[in-house]
Amino acid sequence: MAQISALEADLARQQALQRDAQERHDDVQVSLQEAIQKHSALSSQCEELVESLQRSRQDLSDCKSAEQLEAERHAATRTELDQHVAAEESLRQRLDDGET
Repeated sequence: MAQISALEADLARQQALQRDAQERHDDVQVSLQEAIQKHSALSSQCEELVESLQRSRQDLSDCKSAEQLEAERHAATRTELDQHVAAEESLRQRLDDGET
């Protein structure tokens, strides 16, 4: 009888250990699923950030190109203006020389 009681007690301990192990396994599964979901969300956010960064870089590149074009236009306008001023000064000088 003692042997049966010992076996029953051992069986009860084994079943308790098995339940505990199953509960831990279930907890790990839940934690793993949560981690997978978080990873997926973070991965999506990273993709969005990369796309946003690429758009920002393109916008910056476009802006730099526009600035360069504007600088070139400004330089051309300034050169043209300088030429007109020089021509005007030359004309005035010739007029002044002709009047005296």
